[in-house]
Amino acid sequence: MRVRDFAAVSTLISLAACQPPIAGPAQVGGPAPATNQGGLAAVPPCPSGVTAVLTGGSAVHFKGSTEDDPAVCVQASNGKDYRYYLNFWGDGRFRHGTPEQRHALRSAVVGPIGTTVTFDLPRRSRLALWKSASVTHVANARLVVGGRVRPTVKLRIVKHDALGRPGVAAESVCWIDGVTGIPLKKEVVTRMADGDVERTTTWRVVSLHPTAS
Repeated sequence: MRVRDFAAVSTLISLAACQPPIAGPAQVGGPAPATNQGGLAAVPPCPSGVTAVLTGGSAVHFKGSTEDDPAVCVQASNGKDYRYYLNFWGDGRFRHGTPEQRHALRSAVVGPIGTTVTFDLPRRSRLALWKSASVTHVANARLVVGGRVRPTVKLRIVKHDALGRPGVAAESVCWIDGVTGIPLKKEVVTRMADGDVERTTTWRVVSLHPTAS
């Protein structure tokens, strides 16, 4: 299977993986955004009562955390609920994860630029594609959402081939809002054998607002 094919499969098994204040309730209670070189002061709690409108007009409703785990956030779209750790990690069905995985992901969000963490991925069958993942805090970037500039933590996520084949990996980039923790943008990165790089945006928030009751 080619590298391009592996990236496409990764897009299907995870939502590419993979937010500054907004009006109304979503503006309340976030940690301080990242400094020039540092990470977030703390991992944002799961946002509740916030709706993100994506490119194309689809809406994703952020419904807070699950009843049994404050770090597992619930997103709803098209009538279905999806679960993500810290709002960006998982395939929409995240349950528990290992303590190692949880600690690593939090470290990437709060650590300074250049922080890289690596952890094993559970292999539910012999056909599992990926053995481990690396997450790097590559930058503190700013994105414009709804006409407002919002500081973000930019993360690079790489899943490594279960068979150890060099050059076979699934790579994505995620921009996490510094106040709400909502992913504002996600890209799948495909590196070609000839050195070319293709970047495909799979998620882009164009506006954030309180969820209508």
